[in-house]
Amino acid sequence: MNISNSSIEELVCDESFQHYCLGNDTAAQAYWEDQLLQHPGKREMVAEARRLVNILSANQGNRQEQSNQLRDGLMQAAQLQQLLSLQTPKRSKRGLLYAVTGIAAAGLILLGIRILMVKPTPATHTATQNPRQTYILADGSVITLREHGQLLVNPSFNTSNREVTLEGEAFFDVKHNGRFPFIVHTNTADITVLGTTFNVSAYPGMETAATLFRGKIAVNMKAQPGKKIILIPDQQLVIRNTSEAEYKITPVQHEKTWIRNRLEIDNEPLEEIAKKLEKWYGIPVIFSDDAVKSYRYSGTFESETVLKALEALQLSYPFNFKVTNNVIIISK
Repeated sequence: MNISNSSIEELVCDESFQHYCLGNDTAAQAYWEDQLLQHPGKREMVAEARRLVNILSANQGNRQEQSNQLRDGLMQAAQLQQLLSLQTPKRSKRGLLYAVTGIAAAGLILLGIRILMVKPTPATHTATQNPRQTYILADGSVITLREHGQLLVNPSFNTSNREVTLEGEAFFDVKHNGRFPFIVHTNTADITVLGTTFNVSAYPGMETAATLFRGKIAVNMKAQPGKKIILIPDQQLVIRNTSEAEYKITPVQHEKTWIRNRLEIDNEPLEEIAKKLEKWYGIPVIFSDDAVKSYRYSGTFESETVLKALEALQLSYPFNFKVTNNVIIISK
């Protein structure tokens, strides 16, 4: 949609504009801010449309209360329209004003319901053609997806739950959180943890394998509701993709070489090491301080996640790093 030829009503009904007003979609925010820069004369119209969206959105009170108010409003609007239809054509100016106001109110109520029905969508993380792609979630958990893997993150992740859905293979290094267990949904099972490292392979049409390295996980098979299987470190659970959910538990036979990075360096600057980490784990690594780039390291560093690798390097020669918008920023 383009601001130049849009009305207030069209803006308020546009789903992308709603996300922009509610501040829950960075792409939508970028698009509409750009539209405002291109059409500064439309700022007043956009401001009014934003006001209406905020009035009708769930920002005011909780969703249940507002839904009840809107339902009552619809009933009142229907009754008002029925009464208006019974009136004679000779209406007073004041009566006409009430009629117009009633119709406008009904329209806004209907619009409010439409906005309430816009469901937040899960964030989608993929590895596409990359051998590995690392994502650091809002709770600090590190997930490394294998090539062609896909991870859907619940819209309420780290606020009311920590649930993700996996298709493909991924390595998880989960931060402990006593309030919300971390749950990985697959097509055959739900895997629940509190804080641990494990690998899950869940390709469509193939058997599901959960391999535990540290901590403890509980696997609930969907074909057998209520059946919970507890894994301890160095155990692997394999579930066949059948209606009976056949499964077996075996010792871990081999390391997950696709994820573990053995970094052997000999007097190399941190700038070059960062490039190797970026390439292996599939996550951008940048510097905010040029002086740090020249720090030199020697030794063998082995780790399953990029954060653990950086923490190991810190022990030899200290520096700082943080994660912002899934970018690792190294500083002095």
